[in-house]
Amino acid sequence: MIGIDIGCGSYCRLDYCVDTRFDWPRKSSHLDVYLPRVEIDSPKTYIQADAHEIPLPSGVAELAYMIHSLEHMNCPMKALLEARRLLKPYGRLYIIVPNPEKNSAGWRDPEHKYSWTTASLKNLLEASGYHILLIEKIVYELDILAIATPAKLRYILAFDVDGTLKPYGGPIPLSEVFEYEDKAMLMLLTGREDHIQIKHEYGFDYSFQYRPGIFTYLNHVLAKDTVKVYIADNIERKRNAEANGWIFMKPSEFLAKGPP
Repeated sequence: MIGIDIGCGSYCRLDYCVDTRFDWPRKSSHLDVYLPRVEIDSPKTYIQADAHEIPLPSGVAELAYMIHSLEHMNCPMKALLEARRLLKPYGRLYIIVPNPEKNSAGWRDPEHKYSWTTASLKNLLEASGYHILLIEKIVYELDILAIATPAKLRYILAFDVDGTLKPYGGPIPLSEVFEYEDKAMLMLLTGREDHIQIKHEYGFDYSFQYRPGIFTYLNHVLAKDTVKVYIADNIERKRNAEANGWIFMKPSEFLAKGPP
């Protein structure tokens, strides 16, 4: 997987590191729990360039980050269009910006040129041609996270872990799961407390811990124009999923038929 970290400063997470300067510190490693963990086999490539015009070919990347960088840019839409050019159609863009409703840094920092609420960030991404998969407030609502793709994905596929995925006693091999990465956002939805570590280990887009009311919350933060499917061996969760408009599938059913 090829990734581009746009506006990374001195803390670059991906293959290509893009910024106008690399000598300024970025104290954002605590946000890594919200991002996919990517293993980088080759040395990182540092590109000193403006985010509005990055000297890389179109469609080069499957992943792009803008972590506390979009609010620093002179023309955020132009930067988003440039990131869209660099991504493959199903590539993921992860954005984190301050939430001005709770984080005064969103509008008091003199280096911040813009700030957005969840609604205005959604409008900006849609105007830039993205399909938004998720947008939610994180870190005690101090920040806003958005995950988006250049092309529309049909599904949100949420997998339980125990009794569902093959490494955890279930029948579904991970290779089967990732066959759908160009059609679906791939999530974990499990009662396990180590769901973030599992997400990082296997490369899922995102993860949530199962709790009462979780499907109501997910319907609020996930794309409404997608087919949402929960794959689990826990039949007790079937009623909650279906009551909130989700399709519930047993692991064996998913293996036999795939998503509807």
